[in-house]
Amino acid sequence: MRQALNMAVDRAAILKGLYSGRGQFLNTVTGKNVANTVDPGAYPYDPARAKALLAEAGFGQGFELTMWQSIGRWVLAEETAQVIAGYWDKIGVRTKVQVLEWAEFNKRSAAGAHKDCFYYAFINGTWDASYTVQRFKPDFQTFRYFDASGDLLKTIEEYERTFDPRKRKELGAKALTGLHDEAVWLFLWQLDELFGVSRKVKGFKMRPDNVLWMRDAYVEA
Repeated sequence: MRQALNMAVDRAAILKGLYSGRGQFLNTVTGKNVANTVDPGAYPYDPARAKALLAEAGFGQGFELTMWQSIGRWVLAEETAQVIAGYWDKIGVRTKVQVLEWAEFNKRSAAGAHKDCFYYAFINGTWDASYTVQRFKPDFQTFRYFDASGDLLKTIEEYERTFDPRKRKELGAKALTGLHDEAVWLFLWQLDELFGVSRKVKGFKMRPDNVLWMRDAYVEA
């Protein structure tokens, strides 16, 4: 069923229509510039196959779904959620978008308290696949997205306790591929970082973690 939800959404059309194409698609739970990541390949946009998968899963008549969203937190996020809901509606997944103010939304997100699904964007705080991969362990305490089991869980656990760089790279690829195959998320994109700076500002660089370090910045008279 989760694979069907991925196949139902035309990511290319959304990225082009709402974001002027300024981003790159992600096909697993890490960004492309994160250590030990891998790209397992995209789910194709295929609404017919999505409907067939739903029927195989016993949802031939579709079902109702709630998607939770925060107000004013991310660029065009509310519009994106509405468009995704429209795509899911077309395969019979009748989706209602519910919005909350940020503090309440984030509290519920951290606690896994949202019904059905929620739209969330984030930055990898450690620049290693572990930052997101660990969140699929059933005993992870906050912002847990999906409870891995079986061989996938064993791979994630081994990745978390392994130090050898070559072994971590191998385990990371295996874990990320497994999470892709389970379709644990609706995989979307990594947007380009766009910002404007006056020509008078010198010595400023935007960091990939969005932390603003101003110690070397100054304004030319």
